Amino acid sequence: MSKSASPKWQFAPQWAKYLAQDANGKWWFFSAKPVEGVNEWMCQPGQMAHEAGQGKPNAKWRDTLEAK
Repeated sequence: MSKSASPKWQFAPQWAKYLAQDANGKWWFFSAKPVEGVNEWMCQPGQMAHEAGQGKPNAKWRDTLEAK
């Protein structure tokens, strides 16, 4: 999924500060900067995540982290 096809910030929860895509193509909004896992972005205890959409699997998922 290209950056142009990423979820739009206008649809993000008010608390969202980051957007990122996992290797499986799933997009997430995060309340704080997530940490990189093996194949996905993870939030720390006390932080929130909200599913933002499903794209195609992305081998370059680590390059998708975007701050608001």
